[in-house]
Amino acid sequence: HQFQMRGASGETTTLTIIGVLDAEYLTMTSYTVGMPTMDQLIAPEEPRFSSYYMKVAEGADAGEVAASIERVLMRYGVQAVDIEQEMLDAREQQDGMMLALQGFMGLGMIVGVAAVGVTSYRAVVERRQQIGMLRALGFQTATVARAFVIETAVVVILGAVSGAVLGLILSRNLMTDPAWTGGIDSVEFAIPWATVLTTVGVAIAAALVMSWFPARQASHTLPAEALRYE
Repeated sequence: HQFQMRGASGETTTLTIIGVLDAEYLTMTSYTVGMPTMDQLIAPEEPRFSSYYMKVAEGADAGEVAASIERVLMRYGVQAVDIEQEMLDAREQQDGMMLALQGFMGLGMIVGVAAVGVTSYRAVVERRQQIGMLRALGFQTATVARAFVIETAVVVILGAVSGAVLGLILSRNLMTDPAWTGGIDSVEFAIPWATVLTTVGVAIAAALVMSWFPARQASHTLPAEALRYE
């Protein structure tokens, strides 16, 4: 496969790809070319940068070694970094972003639980006459309350389970998509079952607790008061 690059003089140079390195051995996406080709692409007066990868001795602190290299070669503009530490810092930033997203998702779950309580309360108010009729027919208070809780539980459980399943499917598609993984085939999609089950369980339990208060209020509705007005 061939592609064209525009050099420093404005002329277009045709390059031929002779091989592709394994993505597992690269830290960034780039092209590797020889010095004659670089001379065609970059003007001699433009600054050039060279990178060298060094392996420290066993037990040595890579950060201290990098700092000592910079002190000795500072006059040549040398910059030394600890690659492992840089990757850890990038991982911490990524973890921070994920925690922020989890916080927003948690806030959305709180709003959803509150919406379940509001919906349950509206259901009690709008079906006041039906509740009074059930009570007049001899339904006990526990039976009426249980009916409202079961009705809410069906909606909440279906919503939580379907949301979790669709979220896992979307996550799996993203993790296995070559456009996201950079062509790495060794990426394994692992499901944190403890976190998923805990989140779904807490959401269902909180929603049922919010629906219990309107259901309890409905169960104590007196038939005479509920059937008094049309």
